[in-house]
Amino acid sequence: MPKKLEISVETKDPLFFSRVSQIHRLNGEIKERESVVSALTDQVKEVAKHEWCQLYEDTGLNPGSLKVYSQRDGEVSSVLFVPSDRYISLNETTKSQLTGEFGEGVIQETHEWSISPEMAQKYLPLLKEMIQNSGEIQQEDKSKIFTQSVKYSVKPGTIDNLSNLGQVEQVFERVRPVVSLKNIQVQKNFSDSLDI
Repeated sequence: MPKKLEISVETKDPLFFSRVSQIHRLNGEIKERESVVSALTDQVKEVAKHEWCQLYEDTGLNPGSLKVYSQRDGEVSSVLFVPSDRYISLNETTKSQLTGEFGEGVIQETHEWSISPEMAQKYLPLLKEMIQNSGEIQQEDKSKIFTQSVKYSVKPGTIDNLSNLGQVEQVFERVRPVVSLKNIQVQKNFSDSLDI
């Protein structure tokens, strides 16, 4: 099929140029501001994570969500630091490193089995017999019917045992629970804005 030609038409709308120009300019500003917000968010997360880990270290207990604040000139800025008991997926190397550092107890291994669509279609009428070791399926195809993948992740509940695994902030950095910042705010009246 031949490539479709791009067709152009010039509009006589007097506001079209300025509107497109504004969109272009504002999209550029949005990208720039999103980049700044992302960098600042990472910096605030680092500070909040440090405070959260310090409190965990001091008490030996998972503090859960933590409001972290700072005050200046009668104003208070605050965020709610929310660590979760969800973790990034691990590859074999990271799984081995974490197992070496913290033992098997922090790793969850999940096996996922799937049937090759091509093989399932090819042998659909024989699947019941296949389970009973059907001799009608070619030997070299038997190993292709079912596929297995292994996924590793940090075991749920690990966040509640960080202090048992070592220095909390170092363990936190290694197991990397998913965190978020919520209720990011700056308020004028310090005494009315802080619920602790």
